[in-house]
Amino acid sequence: MNSVPLITGPPDEQEAINIALATMLRMEPAELSIGAEASLADDVVLCGILGGKDVGKSTLINALARTTVSVDTDEVGRGTDRPMAYIHRDARPAVERRLQAIGLSEPIDLTVHDADEIRNVALVDLPDFDSEFQEHLAVVRRVAPLMDRVIWVLTPRKLGDRAWVRLFRDVIKDTHNVYCVLNKVDELLSDADPFLATSERGGRGDSDRRNADEFWEQQDQWLSSGVRVAGYDAAPAHRFMLAAAFPEPEVFVRRIAHLWDDPQWSRYRNDQDSVVRISRMAGAEVERLRACVLAPLSADEAVTIKQANRECERRANVARLREHYRLEELREQLSFVCDEAYSADVFDEAFPAEWRGAVADRLRGRLRTDRQLADEVLESRVDDWPLLRLVHWPFGWLSRSVGGRLLASDTRRSQSVAIVSGDLLEPDARPIVDRVKLARSRVLGDQGVLIDRLGVESDWPGIDQAVRGLRGGVDAITPRFEARLLEGIQSRRRQPSVFAKAALWLILLWFPFLQPISAGLLALLAEGGSVQIARGLYHIVLAMSAAHLLAGFAVVAGIFLAILAAMYARSLKLVRKCRAELEETGVIENDLRAVLRYESVEPLMAPFRERLAQLDSIERRLIEGQMPSPIA
Repeated sequence: MNSVPLITGPPDEQEAINIALATMLRMEPAELSIGAEASLADDVVLCGILGGKDVGKSTLINALARTTVSVDTDEVGRGTDRPMAYIHRDARPAVERRLQAIGLSEPIDLTVHDADEIRNVALVDLPDFDSEFQEHLAVVRRVAPLMDRVIWVLTPRKLGDRAWVRLFRDVIKDTHNVYCVLNKVDELLSDADPFLATSERGGRGDSDRRNADEFWEQQDQWLSSGVRVAGYDAAPAHRFMLAAAFPEPEVFVRRIAHLWDDPQWSRYRNDQDSVVRISRMAGAEVERLRACVLAPLSADEAVTIKQANRECERRANVARLREHYRLEELREQLSFVCDEAYSADVFDEAFPAEWRGAVADRLRGRLRTDRQLADEVLESRVDDWPLLRLVHWPFGWLSRSVGGRLLASDTRRSQSVAIVSGDLLEPDARPIVDRVKLARSRVLGDQGVLIDRLGVESDWPGIDQAVRGLRGGVDAITPRFEARLLEGIQSRRRQPSVFAKAALWLILLWFPFLQPISAGLLALLAEGGSVQIARGLYHIVLAMSAAHLLAGFAVVAGIFLAILAAMYARSLKLVRKCRAELEETGVIENDLRAVLRYESVEPLMAPFRERLAQLDSIERRLIEGQMPSPIA
């Protein structure tokens, strides 16, 4: 039987996967088989006899049961209408529950027996699946999955029939639970010349046995080859050749004599012994088949049979899911669309490099100048030096002017390019809407069939929404660039030490106060006498006059302005250095590319990636699904 190398979960999990795939792909769910799982509810082993019209199914079940189970008494040419079962009286409720669970419109004919040794074994004769009555095939398709064993009945005329080959592949059973029976082997002898005359073979005895054995072996090989076409490499123990209508050797021999129009075996006397041997081999096959399908079974053996079918059924269901939804083809298509190379190709076609370069230049025109950024850096640094703010507030312009002149000889760019006029995203006068549409048209043209199959177009954002996203994302590039620039500068900033702050206080106090007072004290200490002391005190008082204080504060302001000018020059130098480093890494170009892809192409690819992720999840559920606990 065909199978796929997958371990699968329980039927309800498979059905959930089936519904998920049907919803995702907008298809009708696949038809899955759950008959083997349902059969685990009881301990009865049902053996279904399947075959086309006039293959002798009813005759075979009667021969196996050694009683009349199935009689074709319906309308001429109609054949077996409904299932007919040969069961033990104790198994009747279980069989009825199993078959009624599928809602058969026709009743089931039951033949009840009292053979206790086979109380959990039943034979079921199913309708002819290839008759002109379509309801027969429908019944077979519904009942066959509930069978635990299957006897496929063929005839020499039906062995190559395509109808049974198609149905055989749909009836999912473990290979050990399938038996292929070539019925009506008497038809293989209908041409009246199956053997060479014994006179030509050099006598009787061993030649007759050799003729019969060679004939039997040839037909068995033909049967094996025929069932192999249906995908079943039947082992010899599961192949049978018999004539159910003529189980006794005498009856079989008379049948062949009738076919050859030689009732007294006068013309074909040399072949009579070979025919007798063939009749005995055919009769033995009936007994061998009976021993296989009507032998007593223990409860453990019954569970083993059903679990084997269950595993086969689950593997077959996975194969059906893959085939029904064409999962391999779907995965290949989704993998191609979700590949980075494809989305990059779509992006480059809609937003070529030349266009992106022009937009990047326009974005640079929106950046603040180096001096403007240096002003912000200086403001943040002055916050760490409260004393410097006393001078920076009224005379900051002067410190910036002096600090800027300190770097006047620096040939690097001191300011950004001028802001250009026109729409930022339309440097070539082509509307940005057209570029968004171009990306969509490319994907629709390439993946139209897949888009229709998955319905992903409904998940795409509107054109106007995409354009708004583009504009908003691009407008945020320059503030983000400046924020990175300032962050890089701040990372190199050193916090002022306690000694540096103390030095500023010393400067502030020294020139207006400490220096003149110190001079007066020294003069006072150097002089003697009351007149000299008075003169020293005068010097001290004079040092505290307004003129001296203003002169001292003027000196302090000059020093502080020099410090601020140096700080501004350093800030300006850092701005230029960090800007150059950022531009060397292509930050604006990279950010622009990321924004354009995220707002225009990625929304087109996102639904495909979502479907691929769903498919990956389904694959994992198929492969890693937990098996239900074995029935004790």
